[in-house]
Amino acid sequence: MSNQTPLLGGQYRRFESRIPVWPWLIQQIVAFFIPILWELFLARLIGFDEGNPLPTLGSVGVQILNPLVILALGFIVGFYLQTRAFKTSNTGKYVWILPFALVTLGVAYDLFLFDFNWKVVSHEFFYSSRSGYEEGPLLRDLMVYPMLSSLAYSLGVVLCVRAKR
Repeated sequence: MSNQTPLLGGQYRRFESRIPVWPWLIQQIVAFFIPILWELFLARLIGFDEGNPLPTLGSVGVQILNPLVILALGFIVGFYLQTRAFKTSNTGKYVWILPFALVTLGVAYDLFLFDFNWKVVSHEFFYSSRSGYEEGPLLRDLMVYPMLSSLAYSLGVVLCVRAKR
């Protein structure tokens, strides 16, 4: 039995039957800690957090720019690590799957739990309703931001691999 699967047009592409676990796990951990390092250290170091926002941005601006910065950091780290540390392993392109599945399951569970009340779920996962007065939602910081960084990390890895071709 061949390990090739036919695609459209009679083309063949090698099917990866096994993903090396250790490189994938290391990259998963790196992608998970990108937003945590941003929120705990770097953002507070430059005075860029929800509890004490920059006067020019306001607290809503911080909620908009935090995900953008996390996406950019995830992309840069993914691209950089693929060029330096994980040259032979392309497992970084699969890093987004686990966090995306966890966020999807969490949102679906909360929608079911709160009778499909999207307002409650969106405040719990995506943005703070009292921005500037309290810290943001914990599920956003522990689930959604790592999902965003892992999506960007995987995109950085994919673009790095394609650029090498």
